[in-house]
Amino acid sequence: MESANKHITIKVSYDGFDAQVYDDGSHSRVDADEIKQMLVKSGVVYGVLETSLKAIVEGQLNGQPLIVAQGTRSVNGEDGWVEYFFDHEKAKPVEEKSGKVNLHEMHFIHNVRQGERLALVHLPTPGVPGTTVTGRTISAKEGKKAVVHPGPYTKFSPDDPLTVIASTDGSVVLKFDGTIEVHPSLIIGGNVDFATGNVDFVGSVKVAGDIKSDFSVKTQKDLEVGGNVEDAQVEVGGELKIQKGFIGVGKGVLKAKGNVTVQHILNQTIISEKDILIEKESVNGNLRAGGKIVSMNGTIAGGRLEADEEIEVMNLGSGEHSQARLRVGRKGRTIERLAQLEKELQQAQKQVSDVRDGVYRLIRMKLDSGILPPEKEQMLTKLQEVQKLLPGRLESLQQEKGRLTEELKQDCKARVIVHGTVLENVLIEINGVRKVVETALQDVIFIERAGVIEVRSP
Repeated sequence: MESANKHITIKVSYDGFDAQVYDDGSHSRVDADEIKQMLVKSGVVYGVLETSLKAIVEGQLNGQPLIVAQGTRSVNGEDGWVEYFFDHEKAKPVEEKSGKVNLHEMHFIHNVRQGERLALVHLPTPGVPGTTVTGRTISAKEGKKAVVHPGPYTKFSPDDPLTVIASTDGSVVLKFDGTIEVHPSLIIGGNVDFATGNVDFVGSVKVAGDIKSDFSVKTQKDLEVGGNVEDAQVEVGGELKIQKGFIGVGKGVLKAKGNVTVQHILNQTIISEKDILIEKESVNGNLRAGGKIVSMNGTIAGGRLEADEEIEVMNLGSGEHSQARLRVGRKGRTIERLAQLEKELQQAQKQVSDVRDGVYRLIRMKLDSGILPPEKEQMLTKLQEVQKLLPGRLESLQQEKGRLTEELKQDCKARVIVHGTVLENVLIEINGVRKVVETALQDVIFIERAGVIEVRSP
């Protein structure tokens, strides 16, 4: 679209988003009303630039085109997107500060807790329409919506329909189609080794193969191992079941809050807050149970076994291995702890006296001289802080001593049951009372009574 007088021409661009003024170089002046009429004749009704009008009126064109009006271009809306609150990248080894790659730490598990935020859907923005200099509206596209699919054990938050949360503890997984899932249990189809790295999981874990030496598995619920556990570190918040053995050179440690079931043990350590069940033999094992240790079909050869309640085995001792040492009942440990408490109480009481004397000397020095050197003043402050804490420490030790003293008075029916043979030189301790088996015995029960270990028949 174009409009012109004798010396000035107005042209609207092809797309309609600007209008330009051209002159013939004569520097002729045009008044404002005339140029505005020319703009209207050209169809320009939007975006007129006042600075350009002033330049035209003052004759400043100099034969060069001048933009006299500008339209507004449309802006398409931005697409919506999903913000993830977990690392959804593939597992990769951890690079340490030294630059070395730790192949034991692969970080392929992304633990989440029930109610934890997993993703936030950000809405698309609307488009902003544009306007040409002729007043024509140019439409804009709206952004596309982002799509997220809550899968098993995930849901949209009742407090925010755009937030996806976990509905249980587990490992969060992002599928190729955008589905977010939480797996409450973890299944490892092979071994725990360099392919998986160490495992640290909030749910239950099932390992089809072995847990190899120098790797660790931590789970806050149950663990089942289809193969062997070697010289590995294992911590379980629930039950632990090993289909085969726990074998190695003595570097392996298993800790469980629930029962532990294992086929056989060689040189390793098991600590359970409940029972330890051994389906076959234990050779040089270091076993500690808050409940019972039971091995109904195998032999206990060497090692150390401790149980608060009872030890029940088929055979005990072996001529080919170092003899086992058994400890049953809480009283033995209680007596040891009481002896340790006495030493701690004496040390604490001496500390009370020493600190009191130190505070007195420094205060006396301050009163005599009117001021203490900075290092002495600092020492006085520290001693006074310690002086405030010591009574609480003493009271805590006294309370523990009283509680354990009362425990000693209670009857503890701990015992050792051997259904087969117990060989000589096996050391048995029940409630702090010890006995070394001097000759082999068959089918017996060991109990403590009045400070003596008695041997009885079932």
